[in-house]
Amino acid sequence: MIVHLLPGGMEHHVPEMIKFFAVNAAKLDVDAGAQLFVVFGADIADKSCYKDICLNGGQLVFYPNRCVDSHFLRMMTKADSLIIHSVFFPHIWRNVFLHPGLWRRTAIVNWGAGFQRRDSLRGRVLALLRRIMLPRLGAISTLVPGEFEEIQRCYGVCANYVRAFYTTLPAELECEPMDGRGTCRVLLGNSAWESNNHLEVLDWLHRYEAEDIEIVCPLAYPVGSSHAKDVMEVGHRLFGAKFRPLCQMMPRTQYTQLLNTIDVFVLNTSNQQALFAVYHLLAKGRKVYLRGESPTYQMLVQLGIVVHKVSDIAAHDLAGFRKLDTEISLENARKARMYFSIEAALDGWHTLIDRIRPSGRESR
Repeated sequence: MIVHLLPGGMEHHVPEMIKFFAVNAAKLDVDAGAQLFVVFGADIADKSCYKDICLNGGQLVFYPNRCVDSHFLRMMTKADSLIIHSVFFPHIWRNVFLHPGLWRRTAIVNWGAGFQRRDSLRGRVLALLRRIMLPRLGAISTLVPGEFEEIQRCYGVCANYVRAFYTTLPAELECEPMDGRGTCRVLLGNSAWESNNHLEVLDWLHRYEAEDIEIVCPLAYPVGSSHAKDVMEVGHRLFGAKFRPLCQMMPRTQYTQLLNTIDVFVLNTSNQQALFAVYHLLAKGRKVYLRGESPTYQMLVQLGIVVHKVSDIAAHDLAGFRKLDTEISLENARKARMYFSIEAALDGWHTLIDRIRPSGRESR
């Protein structure tokens, strides 16, 4: 049995991830009934978003506690493998550390945060646990390679990296470059996390406030963010009705339709975020601005995909800000569909699952 641990409170991501593993079980050499999906800390009111997932009875479990405790881990047998999707679980490092028999059958998939070192007694103890445990796990995956390089800088060399990722692009997704005419629609950030540095971007874009521009700004999560209120206040003050905050989560289909109307995406964060939006907009042939030090920017440049630095925005008038040559749009789209295809994703997950299978149990 492969046990997938997934965080609750992320219903905009988790149901799609479960569908991916359920639909592609045969391609991953996993028996249809040999996967258990455990969602920790899921809000009962949010369970409706899981109703379309086709699973056998008992394969989807909602665990009321957010903490992956030792009691839960003790229930696993020697025939079980464990995939921990993100490290957004209280005490996850301590509790997995206490079960060394599981380490070789465990994979951790990092979602862009959770490995930061803190200069406190608790932080130093946590760093020691990670330094001992990480090289001994069956596999470590990060959604962009630069994150794994940072993990090794902090915790030492690990020889167990696998690039397994969730976000895939359908082969039929058509590239539709914008013609540079009409309203310039800008997508600013992907959430209300302060790491998006919205206010800095609004200041850069203020020089366009008298022009034909609309700024779409997703601020739906985390719920109740004081930063979201600050962003809305500044956005409306600088741009008036041209600033459009999105304060409610959208279904994936509706969000995709919104992305299809965007000319330019500005993501001013130093860490990995918003990969779905980044990949989709590149495949549509749109212009993407990222921070040069972000691991997402570095990965895309290494793949030969043309992305732009947010630090360059101030040097452009509106025409230069939105302009992207058609040839570059088409080539970006081709590479995005190739590197982030369903086939590429399945290859990574197949490798990861093989790494954590119990001894003597090979792919069927």
